[in-house]
Amino acid sequence: MNRKLIAKNIEDFYLTNLNLLKPEKRFHLLSRLYLSTRNSKYKKLLNLYKSDLIPTNLEEFLKELLNNNYIDRHLLVEGKRSQYLQEYPEISKYNKVFFLNFFLKQIYGIKIARIINKDLNKIQVLAYFNKLILDPDALRILSSVAVNFLFQANRYLKLNKEKKLLNIIFRIVKNIDFNRMDDIEKKQLAYMVTHTIINISDMYSNLAINNPDMCEGLLLHLEEKMMPSIDSFTVDVLIELLVCWKLLDRKSKYEKILLEIVLNAYKSETHYLVESKYEITHAVMNDLNGSEHRNILFILLYKINGTRN
Repeated sequence: MNRKLIAKNIEDFYLTNLNLLKPEKRFHLLSRLYLSTRNSKYKKLLNLYKSDLIPTNLEEFLKELLNNNYIDRHLLVEGKRSQYLQEYPEISKYNKVFFLNFFLKQIYGIKIARIINKDLNKIQVLAYFNKLILDPDALRILSSVAVNFLFQANRYLKLNKEKKLLNIIFRIVKNIDFNRMDDIEKKQLAYMVTHTIINISDMYSNLAINNPDMCEGLLLHLEEKMMPSIDSFTVDVLIELLVCWKLLDRKSKYEKILLEIVLNAYKSETHYLVESKYEITHAVMNDLNGSEHRNILFILLYKINGTRN
């Protein structure tokens, strides 16, 4: 089947079943569709499901979040993360606040910085930032969590350190001994890189990416390290890697290999991509909600094309 037709079938299936998605999954799907295309039909759906993102009392929600402990519990499952989350116990909270600020402004035109600034501990945010950029192991193991924090904090505090962050990530990837890492650490390294590109693209919304040659070099270094053990990576990682190339408007020299693995994950009986590695041990990761991440990424492969509808 034609790849674009598969992507369309997946999109149609998910949009038809929006009511079966958890609110956070529904917002993840619709926000990426809208930010990557600016198509009004996705904005209408985001307006319909506005409560998925916006709490009833936004000011009270932010005040409570910023003044209490908050940890995204699913982050504790993987490998050595708990050790580093103890060093940066507030990082999940800050990510939640920064992303809420970003999406409300980008999608709904709602500015909440004034509310956030009443309770945001900017001194601690800056301390985390300055500590993390000198802590490559924490950056690598916390992966997307750390990268999201660094780029969102950089944007929110207007630190103007995007190129410096890119250089730091580049050095980590270039110097790492991939052969001494377990599969979880390899996946975390890959997500550290892909989320760097995604953050630089302002969550798929900006196709005029800064420092494109450096970003390409970063992806090239990662791919060269990944290829000898490419079968150990999940479909989610491989699609996200391909999306990053699309954001750069460039092609991976391994695109054919990666796409072949990805396309083998499409199951006509489910109408979307599934991950065979989860079939026995983590079956829930292949249901409609558990599969949303890899499927919106596959859809984006054929949405991101340098134009805005």
